Amino acid sequence: MRNFTLHKFLATLLMAVCSATLSVAQNVAKIGSTEYATLQEAVDSVAQGKKGYIYILADASFDNLSIEGKQIIINLQNHTVTGNKIDVYGTEGTDTYLKILDSKAKGLSVDAKNNYKVSYTKSGTLELTGSIRAYNGAAINVESGTIVSTQGVALFAVGDETGQKDIASHVNITGGYVKAQEFGVSPQGRGARVTVNGFAVIESLDNAAVAGNGTNSPEKKLGGTSITIMGKCWLIGRIQSPGYAACGIYHPQQGTLTIKYSRGIPNIVAVNGAGIVMRGGTLDYRAGNIIATGDANFVGKVGDTPIEVGTSGIVYDRDCDYYDAANVKINISDNSGEKKVVGAKAAIQVINDKAQDISGVFDIQGGTFSSDVLAYVNTDGGREVFEHEGTYYVGKFKAQVEGGLKYETALTAIKLTTKLPINEPITGPYPNSKFTKLRVHTAIIPPTATTHNKRLCTLNIVANPIAAIAAATAYTQ
Repeated sequence: MRNFTLHKFLATLLMAVCSATLSVAQNVAKIGSTEYATLQEAVDSVAQGKKGYIYILADASFDNLSIEGKQIIINLQNHTVTGNKIDVYGTEGTDTYLKILDSKAKGLSVDAKNNYKVSYTKSGTLELTGSIRAYNGAAINVESGTIVSTQGVALFAVGDETGQKDIASHVNITGGYVKAQEFGVSPQGRGARVTVNGFAVIESLDNAAVAGNGTNSPEKKLGGTSITIMGKCWLIGRIQSPGYAACGIYHPQQGTLTIKYSRGIPNIVAVNGAGIVMRGGTLDYRAGNIIATGDANFVGKVGDTPIEVGTSGIVYDRDCDYYDAANVKINISDNSGEKKVVGAKAAIQVINDKAQDISGVFDIQGGTFSSDVLAYVNTDGGREVFEHEGTYYVGKFKAQVEGGLKYETALTAIKLTTKLPINEPITGPYPNSKFTKLRVHTAIIPPTATTHNKRLCTLNIVANPIAAIAAATAYTQ
């Protein structure tokens, strides 16, 4: 009897321990010191107008998640959370956002020599069959970790779809990896914004990394958007559907697309497709690499039009006859950062078989290109297209290294060809130099100027030698 009682006691104790262990294991989220069995419970525990910082404790799942008038931060902590969709609704007078991060993530990289393969050594994942959507002025902020949409678009910023007013719903990506079957991120509707700033990777497996929507019917107007791409980010578009082409960025809507420098330059890549396709809006291209890889003879459709694009860096499609196609502007500035446009077919492709008026579309003031772009460059004021070893350079050049590149100032030529720092004052002495100092001044430029740093640099002045431009005079020991 005593043994039976002891065995019964031990069995009961074991069941209690197992039950307690199971109870702890089932908690997947934590806010402060309070743990929750589901992510939905954790979100629901945060009052409207308040902030909730949610740590993911274990792999979890949900169906549909709704966030309204709250500030929710989800730290994945290397765990995997799966679900269908998340809707984030802003409320008037309340800062509403969903922030995704992984404090334990590390090792995000892109191998440009291996078909732009993306690797994330250590990262938690938020995996959805659908999308995360920001409505009514809410924001989606991605800082680190991985977000995946297995069937559609990963992230939406939804503005005013009636076109009557600005609704500033926003997607802001400063890091992490966004991977989607279709678009990685998309602003749709007036006032909707997308900003990518920092070392983030956005990859589409079968469409465009970033894209708008060309719908403009009386019932639904999805233009009036703003897209800004800057920093050392990667936008990679791939294609799987036969007969179609990939895009780095697809812009069929009225709106603005800005690509610029911010502690680094963006990389926009299309594998078997076009880097950027413009069917509406304004492209303000200030800095970055735009690359279209694949066979030079490859063509494919983009969107719902039968028109095919090639493997070109920038494509302007006038023949699509989208509502804003006639108003497209493509501005490429001259001095705001490094700009390189490379396409297997062409750097710039214009589709205009209908011979429509496209005057005023292009304003190319600078940059380097894989093919001749003279047809789109305004050469008034001394601007020219210069070819060297298969690369085409656009600018107003003042000096040329003999038999080599042209430069916009003699000083820049001297610094670049002698490996002296471009943005620092010139002082000496320098290793391997016979000069103790170089003086920078504004003066008459001599016919030639030489410096010595393992090699000689001879400059041919190709502009007015009396012009007041930066020059360098060397003083020997």
